[in-house]
Amino acid sequence: MEITEHNAKYPHTTFGVTTFTDRTDEEMKQNSALPKSTKATAWTKDNFCEPGVVVIDDYDDNDYTERNAVDWRSKNKVSPVRHQGSCGSCWSFAAIAVIESALMIRQNISEDLSEQAVLDCARDSYGHTGQYGVYRERDVPYVGYQQNCRQSTRPAYRTGGHVPIEPNADAIRRHIASQGPVAAGFTVSREFFNYRDGVYSGCSDASYGGHAIAIVGYGKDSLSGKDYWIIKNSWGTNWGNGGYVKFEAGRDLCGIESRVIAPVM
Repeated sequence: MEITEHNAKYPHTTFGVTTFTDRTDEEMKQNSALPKSTKATAWTKDNFCEPGVVVIDDYDDNDYTERNAVDWRSKNKVSPVRHQGSCGSCWSFAAIAVIESALMIRQNISEDLSEQAVLDCARDSYGHTGQYGVYRERDVPYVGYQQNCRQSTRPAYRTGGHVPIEPNADAIRRHIASQGPVAAGFTVSREFFNYRDGVYSGCSDASYGGHAIAIVGYGKDSLSGKDYWIIKNSWGTNWGNGGYVKFEAGRDLCGIESRVIAPVM
């Protein structure tokens, strides 16, 4: 009944049975770990990523106006979709996803990096990696719960932390087109758990906390005319469309455009 109602309410989205369909509200909340408010109230314009603060300097920012659609998957610059399990570690998966893409774009290096190390060592829900660096998955494999930070081992890569992107769709598109994928957070509604395909335009309630994901591209849906973000989730490939969701862009749906960050490599 619930899925039928969602499909009727959002005609350009397909909802169906997923691994979350039979779970309780409390079980579903375990898959989100950000504060319910996704507004970046602590950020001022002076802290936004300016043209001189870039992640990758080999891509021309001026190319943006000619790129109406970008999908870094088509360039093989996005790592495989992974599964966070029942741990509320979405932010560590989002952080690692964009770092893996940055390495592929800038250095043509494909690495399976450790979400577990970020979960163990980061001291907040943004996945800060500047102080501790990032590790390979084989050195710190994912176990799905927080362990002691292994500061005694040498990280595979050091990062410069992250920078926030100005919270508007055009600035986010510009950064994705010229630099690569970014991490973002949004407020989760119940229908999101049952997403299968189409452009997601939900956000009917805010009772499931926040969720962090990676935005790996953007485009426009020919059927609905809606702009969308291409979101890489961390709920495995059996959720959504192979682990991805087209998420409506341009109106800060569920706060998706209010808290966007990019890694500094």
